[in-house]
Amino acid sequence: MSFISARLRPIAGLGLLVCIVASSYASAASGPVAGKVTSSLTGLPLANVVVKVLETGDSTQTDGTGHYAFPNLVDGRYTMLFGRNTYQPVTKANVLFGSCCQGTTGNVDCDATNNVDISDLSVLIDNLFINLTPLCCPAAANTDGQLGVDISDLSLLIDYLFINFTTPAPCQ
Repeated sequence: MSFISARLRPIAGLGLLVCIVASSYASAASGPVAGKVTSSLTGLPLANVVVKVLETGDSTQTDGTGHYAFPNLVDGRYTMLFGRNTYQPVTKANVLFGSCCQGTTGNVDCDATNNVDISDLSVLIDNLFINLTPLCCPAAANTDGQLGVDISDLSLLIDYLFINFTTPAPCQ
């Protein structure tokens, strides 16, 4: 499970703390996402906070103990919106639930079509040798299934794209 927190600034001068707990399933397509919203000023739970996943339109409210849940959110990256009267809404972008790697490895640039192409090769080269740019999904770049992303993963991606067209390894 992962734990993500954010602070909301209320209009009336009170703070709001948002905690998100997500179950991670490497091979599952969906799973539960739950969290708790508390006041950052008092630490007390806050009821009736609207929690919305912007990409899906799903929304719920916190209960009397500040808890909320989305029972079947599909793995992916989402933007979450938290709001309540007298509090300024807070948006948490790029919240990852589950595995970012879908199907097979190789989609290093995280394009929505999940295609493995020359763009993925460019991103991996940039990450390993040029700007050391962080990868959007290191699990997708781990084409050899070994620990970490390294030159071996780059070799396998080159092999897939230009030489033997060997299918990349499945996501782990």
